[in-house]
Amino acid sequence: MRFSKTLASATAVAALALAGGAALPVAAQSLDGGAEVETPDYSDAQLQAFAETALQVAQVRDDYAQQLEMAEGEAEQQELIDEGNAAMLDVVEESPNISLDDYLEIGEAAAADPELGERIAMMINEMEAN
Repeated sequence: MRFSKTLASATAVAALALAGGAALPVAAQSLDGGAEVETPDYSDAQLQAFAETALQVAQVRDDYAQQLEMAEGEAEQQELIDEGNAAMLDVVEESPNISLDDYLEIGEAAAADPELGERIAMMINEMEAN
């Protein structure tokens, strides 16, 4: 289940970015409660690939969310959730410019680092404007 939680986290980052970006979570702290965790430096190309894929993942998530609202019964809902998770995974795995591991890593880093999250949100907003 770790994958589902991590993919959900990365998808949530994309959703927050699509919603305006400023509401990204507070930076993660080290276990001793001290300084913020240092985020790796990602190239513009890596962040661009993440943003493009996050937009596609968000579209799949939105499509399945609409279907889920009309689902009748728990069994149908669970089937749609499983199908949606698989579809989101397929989008990431089929992306030619980013690996699944990199997608998840950047998503987690963006959730922990507001500046990185805002940078990705700006990229996503620019993509949506074009």
